[in-house]
Amino acid sequence: MAEQCNKPEFKKNPYIYDIPIPEKRMRNIVTAFAVLCLSLGLKAQKGFYYGGLFGIGQASFNSSSLANQSNLLMIGGGVAGTYQFNNYFGLTVNGLVVSKGTSATGTVPGTIFNPDEDYEETYRLLYAEVPLMAKLRYGGRGFYGKIFGGPSFNFNLSGTYDIDYKNSTNKDMSGQKINGLKVMETALVYGAGIEVETSAAGLYSLEFRMSQGLSGIAKTVMGGNEIKNEYFSICLGWSLN
Repeated sequence: MAEQCNKPEFKKNPYIYDIPIPEKRMRNIVTAFAVLCLSLGLKAQKGFYYGGLFGIGQASFNSSSLANQSNLLMIGGGVAGTYQFNNYFGLTVNGLVVSKGTSATGTVPGTIFNPDEDYEETYRLLYAEVPLMAKLRYGGRGFYGKIFGGPSFNFNLSGTYDIDYKNSTNKDMSGQKINGLKVMETALVYGAGIEVETSAAGLYSLEFRMSQGLSGIAKTVMGGNEIKNEYFSICLGWSLN
């Protein structure tokens, strides 16, 4: 008579089988994230790109600084560098020389013996600007859309103003130095654009940028309002790896 063999009993390990549903889901999420990070790392196009950037646009002061403004031409250019951590994330720093300013009209109230007097004031400023921005982009096959943003540290190189009176009661002023002009201003730079990578390790970009001053730089001559710079620009950039 064959001996009856007792089947071994396996006790359920509570640490393996009795994991609550939320914890299981969390482990799945962590695993999936790790796989995603690995795949991005394998596809990463790391490297430092250096080149140039040129922009043209319209400049003005913050709307609270002056009323009845007419934008002045903004022109800027300089060097640009980008470190691309992978296909999707990078850091960008520029060293630019930017010409900006604004023009505005106003009226000096008259007296019993003198009528009101209209005038136009024009401000011209030159800055060395250093924007430092984070960049996110999405796409493939060498063509990407991107968004970017970050602080800019701007150093004044010169600043003058003109006042053109519309009658002969007061003498016009031209090329006058702006009193109390601060050496440095901070600004927020942000925007969007496209990038194209070539097989020759080149990176070409088209950007739409906005720069908004965060700190005041001086007071307006007429009215004594605080001046904050701002401008919109369209930029073309090129760089090599």
